[in-house]
Amino acid sequence: MSALIPAAASSAIRQAASGRLALALALLGGVASTALGLKLGWRYGLPILQLLAGYPLMALLLIEQRRGRAIGAMLAWAAAISVTVIVWVAADPARTGAAILLGPSYWQEMRQWLETGVGCESSPRCFLPQHLLHLGLFALAGLASAGIGALAMGAVLMNYMSFYVGQVTAWSREPALAALLAWHPWALARVIGFVILGVLISEPLLRRLRVLTAAPRDPKPLALLALALLVFDAALKAGLAPTWRLLILQRAAWP
Repeated sequence: MSALIPAAASSAIRQAASGRLALALALLGGVASTALGLKLGWRYGLPILQLLAGYPLMALLLIEQRRGRAIGAMLAWAAAISVTVIVWVAADPARTGAAILLGPSYWQEMRQWLETGVGCESSPRCFLPQHLLHLGLFALAGLASAGIGALAMGAVLMNYMSFYVGQVTAWSREPALAALLAWHPWALARVIGFVILGVLISEPLLRRLRVLTAAPRDPKPLALLALALLVFDAALKAGLAPTWRLLILQRAAWP
């Protein structure tokens, strides 16, 4: 346990590090912070609230040498954010847009792609530089801030991607199926890859600050898995996007 953590807090930290409780806290924090931010219409405050709900739990799990549980908790946190945004947008798509940073512009871009097939989603020449830019910014922000910047960026990305899914759900005559199909499989691979990477890049600065004091575990297997998922994301998107667009149009009863 780090000397920076009061001894009186050790018991609470260990309890929070337990598997089921960590997942429950991640889910509750993701839902509550997202619902509050959307309710208040805080476009810039929403990712900050989500960060405050997720980062302390991740850090505590890393302190307790629970890297795997930290990844699981952050996946649960991301899923909770996404589901909450989707439900909120599907219920009130017009008003929710004001609370989602980049949400309306991303939705217009994706709507054009759905309706015409023209857009960045189907063009590797367009989306590959964007993916690399996001990855570079994510990694730099995470390394420089012990994961805080990466988690904040991840919240912004999750919010506007989920805004798109919520809009498709709201417009569709088959909302449940639309919600599943609009979370494109390549996007799911990207989210998992970013979550794994976000946890890993939080550790170096935490170690330099002596928040993490235990002997470091080899991050290479998980780092390779994260990179493999991101490569898979780009490859799957390049090969499947046009077909998946038609699937959404046909099966989700797009108007």
